[in-house]
Amino acid sequence: PGSAGTIEKETTVVPIAPTAAVFTYEVADGEDCYLEIYLDGSSTPTVAGTYTGPKRGTYDVTGALSFVTSRPGAVTLKVDGKAVELQDDNNDGDYVYNMDFSEILAAWKEEDGQAAGGLDDGSPAS
Repeated sequence: PGSAGTIEKETTVVPIAPTAAVFTYEVADGEDCYLEIYLDGSSTPTVAGTYTGPKRGTYDVTGALSFVTSRPGAVTLKVDGKAVELQDDNNDGDYVYNMDFSEILAAWKEEDGQAAGGLDDGSPAS
């Protein structure tokens, strides 16, 4: 009793692995844009149609996502707030952006030095 001292504990911040990547698209105001969005390897699009901007969509991606449009200049795409680019790899006029959350998670682990056997994903050590 009567002690006025305080004990300071050193804290360590442990990075927490992301559980999803946030994908957003935005069709510019007044622009018409046909687009399709496929989730997790499905051959049936989750979204398909022509939309007039402003139109915005957001998806928490835990698997794979594919975004397709024929008007790349009318739409802006971002993953976790960072702009990403559509590609016309087949030169057929269909511009595509593909993402796979497992690749994003692997890159996160690599950056944080937790690749190959880290316990951050909740799996038991081997």
